[in-house]
Amino acid sequence: MNINKILSVFLLIGGIFIVSCDDFLTTNPSVDLTDNQILHNQTGLQMLLTGTYRAMKDGNGDLHAVSPIGLKSYSTGVASIDISSYPGAGNSIYNAYIFSSNAYVADQYFSRTFYQNFYEIINNANLIISNAHNAANKENELKGQALIIRARCYYNLVRLYQHTYIIAKDKPGVPLYLEPSSSTTLPKERSTVEEVYLQIEEDLLEAIELLKDFKRQNISIYNSDVAYFLLADMYLTKNEWGKARDAAMKITSKYPLMSNEEYVSGFAEQNNEWVLGYKQTDDDNWYYNSIGCVWYWEDGTQWSAKMFYPTKEFVENVITKNDARYTFRKIESHPTIYICDKFNDRYLGGQPILSDMCDLRAAEMYLVEAEARTHLNDNKALEILNEIQALRNAPMTTKSDNLLEAIYLERRKELYGEGIDLWDTKRLQRGIVRERNYEEGGHYYSVNIPVNSNKIILQIPRYEIINNPNIEQNPDPESNPVYVP
Repeated sequence: MNINKILSVFLLIGGIFIVSCDDFLTTNPSVDLTDNQILHNQTGLQMLLTGTYRAMKDGNGDLHAVSPIGLKSYSTGVASIDISSYPGAGNSIYNAYIFSSNAYVADQYFSRTFYQNFYEIINNANLIISNAHNAANKENELKGQALIIRARCYYNLVRLYQHTYIIAKDKPGVPLYLEPSSSTTLPKERSTVEEVYLQIEEDLLEAIELLKDFKRQNISIYNSDVAYFLLADMYLTKNEWGKARDAAMKITSKYPLMSNEEYVSGFAEQNNEWVLGYKQTDDDNWYYNSIGCVWYWEDGTQWSAKMFYPTKEFVENVITKNDARYTFRKIESHPTIYICDKFNDRYLGGQPILSDMCDLRAAEMYLVEAEARTHLNDNKALEILNEIQALRNAPMTTKSDNLLEAIYLERRKELYGEGIDLWDTKRLQRGIVRERNYEEGGHYYSVNIPVNSNKIILQIPRYEIINNPNIEQNPDPESNPVYVP
């Protein structure tokens, strides 16, 4: 991997947003900035970090995959039983939804794009981590953020390219690179899933210590709250209930649930529940790739992506009409289906392109805490679940109900369209069954994916197999359809 090439790309991105760095940049207008210039001073390292944040936010050139919008859309498209994709979504998400081989085989879009882009971001994080000592009084601040970035990328990678921890911790995960890549870097074999998770945990815990006094300027910056959020989710995936509860409480004790008015406002404006999110402005936005456009269905507009719609079963039998999360309606141009207004956008010149983007929000941590407490036989689990249900005016779970299933159902209702589906499908070891009934408001395509299908993990990209003699490929789902623990 060419470090100077990567540095150039990320610094050009970062330089757009750091006016104070103009003098530094103009001392050498060449794009080919050396690593000494960048990595040996605080200004250069901050530029690299800012550029890395921007690349993550915008998908490093592949918005439909590795950006927050892209990854959430992929997870929803692959695994949701409540949300249908539609051919208008384009080939990538729709291929994932119908489980076309194009969605998971080694030489296709998602397999190569997730792998390449997350490792490029990891390399930038490694550059910052290895050189943060050159940042004077900003060492802890820069290193802590870079550790969270690296941890999150590895958490995404290990879940995308292998089955869930509980059944596959001894299986190949992904290669662990903890130092910046160079021309002399030797290709590594895949570390086990357990080894990858241990590194993620180590990075997040170190980041929390480094960032204990850090005050971020806005909620698009990673801080200790983001680290605790990721830790809670990771511990839940590992069935480490006490640790999951404790990490989740770092969020639930600090971030209130959004009001119903905020919920139905279309997630267009950040609010006090958001732990991580991204502001859009007239000058800096995703434009037609905005989350509002993804869910927009009105005809006659070029920003109508028509990527997803909720199924009739979900609208009429899962969420009751008096529930605050009932954000569904019919439109004349597509009378057989419901559309969803959960992600309504702010408008500029009549175009829905300026919605803020919620990445992580506290409601998920309330439900993580409730699930963890249930496994610990803690009566407070029901109290937490009822708190959410009462706020949303939803049917209340009682002691006689199956509490875990009630929590899983509440996750579907509270977080639909927010990209948790693939991760829940894997960790809970559920199948994916969808029956086509588009003409009556159902799914657009039928699939029946068994529990632990090898179709829900991506194959290692072909270019990595060719160039790395130490790496092992995942099973071919056509010849080895199901993973048996």
